[in-house]
Amino acid sequence: MPSALANLSLVGLLLAVACRSSAERVFEVVGSAPAFVGLVETPACAISVNDLGAAVCIDAAGQTPWRAEVCHPVRHRPTIIGGTLWVACENGEWHGVDVKSGKPRWKQPGRRVPISGLASDGLRGFVAGDGGVVEVIDETGATQWSVRGGPRLAAGGDVLAVASLDGGLAVFDATHGGALWADEKAVVALAGTDGVVLAARAAGDVVAWDTKTGAPRWGVTLGAIVPDSLSVEGERIWVGLASREVVELSAVGGAEKGRFRLTGLLAAPVHAGVASVSGRDGCAVVLATGQNVCADHALRGSAVLLDGVLLLGPRDGRVLGFRPRRSP
Repeated sequence: MPSALANLSLVGLLLAVACRSSAERVFEVVGSAPAFVGLVETPACAISVNDLGAAVCIDAAGQTPWRAEVCHPVRHRPTIIGGTLWVACENGEWHGVDVKSGKPRWKQPGRRVPISGLASDGLRGFVAGDGGVVEVIDETGATQWSVRGGPRLAAGGDVLAVASLDGGLAVFDATHGGALWADEKAVVALAGTDGVVLAARAAGDVVAWDTKTGAPRWGVTLGAIVPDSLSVEGERIWVGLASREVVELSAVGGAEKGRFRLTGLLAAPVHAGVASVSGRDGCAVVLATGQNVCADHALRGSAVLLDGVLLLGPRDGRVLGFRPRRSP
């Protein structure tokens, strides 16, 4: 996929008129039950976890190196801690599975029921649980510390940012849970890098603060923002608007770099430069080229890009792989 954006007016036209796949479908892996959490990306495969607790590792060729059984029902996105897939279920049971082999590492009943997707900084896992508590665990599932807050979480740069539905933002040291700084304004989306914490506010602002000190870096006003649509990749920030647009901002100073119109609202944060669109057609758009790929069923979660193959995880439990065509 090209690293530079194509002519913006041409891309906008492509996004407006595309309605079916313009990329080659290379495989389809049939699921055994609906999947409500999307795909979990690893270096070797994308992991699909369905509502009956079947976890499947699917590589760029559509092969399944391993399958595993975990807890169920699974209604919130799992995450990776070190080399472990962490799944937390609605019955309060947590499972840890080796991401290379699919072998079980640990199983813990009687834990917190998640109220949103799990988060990780690679070394630690974070869950916003019932009762308004955010719990931090290590790769073995052992609790390191906890704090009140949630359900929006963003981890990176050795800090954890926590935003509640009706309150503001609080940032903690990820190692021991010490409070670092806070902002009282309500947040509708949250993300971060090693250097900055990013938040989208209900008023339509996107704001960046220094990770450790909370010193303001920059802020821009975009208009009504789709909740939980904020993401950051390298020096690019992506945010979805209620106007059915996706806006690209510079992570350095917040300058607008591009604006793309979709056929629907953003269904999940942009990942690998691909926007998943809400709707029963289950379409995703490669923003740099305007290519449209559809799963013909509503998507769950962001697309995953492995070795040039785009993997989509629709709600019916299938996983589909497409090879986007190169731009002319």
